[in-house]
Amino acid sequence: MLVATVLAIKYHDDLYMNNAEYARIGGVSLDELNILEVEMLRLLGFELYVYPRLYCQYAEEIVRSAADQPRDPVSCSYDDRDTCMENERTLPSSAEFVD
Repeated sequence: MLVATVLAIKYHDDLYMNNAEYARIGGVSLDELNILEVEMLRLLGFELYVYPRLYCQYAEEIVRSAADQPRDPVSCSYDDRDTCMENERTLPSSAEFVD
């Protein structure tokens, strides 16, 4: 959670604390935070932007999973004319979430 928060802050804000401060707040060493940050960036393919459609898909899946039953879709909208949509990732099927 700490690394996701640090990456989100760095992605959205021009001014942010250095990693030493985030590590202190998060209760981890600076070396550990740096390693985890690089690993998470690699796992994400260095793509931090989340397309609105993908966000909505995940939000709907979380709501369904939390309720443990099908529900009405989350009130979520996106612009179908987004030119980047052709490159977006798709949500894995529910079967892929099962261990």
